[in-house]
Amino acid sequence: MKRISCFFMVILVLMAVTGCNPNTHSDAYEVMFEKQPQLIDDGVYLKGNRIGTVVFNNQDTVPIGQLRVSIDSSIQQLMRTNVVFYKSRGKLQLATVGGYGEPLTKETKILGFGSKASLAWFKTKYLLKNQAVFAAKKAAELHRRATTL
Repeated sequence: MKRISCFFMVILVLMAVTGCNPNTHSDAYEVMFEKQPQLIDDGVYLKGNRIGTVVFNNQDTVPIGQLRVSIDSSIQQLMRTNVVFYKSRGKLQLATVGGYGEPLTKETKILGFGSKASLAWFKTKYLLKNQAVFAAKKAAELHRRATTL
């Protein structure tokens, strides 16, 4: 009887461990860059605070940068269609464009910028237009190009 209960205990522990695998990130968002972002840190930051993690980086596979980021549950309400990312000092930073966005779906691709200056240029270029819409279109186009290479 002890063997059977020990066996079931081992099975339960193994199920718990594999179910809580930190390498599985179904809640991750894809961020698309025109070029590989070359990050030195796997964190995602907002105003100096770490709010997430880069869980995938396709650095060597294609020239177009494609990251998958997981955002902390306490920050999920910020993940809207007006969110973009940019690289600053080798770290990935969260920013927004345009006004208040709609809740972001996991399938939506997010646009990333190689620098804060690139983000500022994008905001200036689309100053009188819906920046979030143009960012989403650009991210979707980069994703399409990355998957057809």
